[in-house]
Amino acid sequence: MTRFSRIIAAAVMAVAVSAPAFAQSAIDIVRDAKDACLIGERIDGYLGVVEGANVTPQIQAAMDEINLRRRARYDELAREQSTSVDVVARLTGESLIERSTDGQCVLDASGAWREL
Repeated sequence: MTRFSRIIAAAVMAVAVSAPAFAQSAIDIVRDAKDACLIGERIDGYLGVVEGANVTPQIQAAMDEINLRRRARYDELAREQSTSVDVVARLTGESLIERSTDGQCVLDASGAWREL
């Protein structure tokens, strides 16, 4: 397993494992908003509001909470792997986009939102 493969695996696992730490309502809110293509995974490893979508303050708050927790975990992994936070976040973003399901929106490397 290459160094970058280990980073990707660790980051994706961290995002998945840390999910129970979120309030159940935040997880539900984000899942429903992703399924409605209001928010989506960005190539940089964070969630974002899909262009033209109108999100509620509740969706925005849940998304912000998850992004803050992701950033903290990316910081930890970057230190452990002796790499930059941006590298960890980007590799995780690529993997999370690959794992997104049909009907969800993702922000790809070109900077365009697209529905899967």
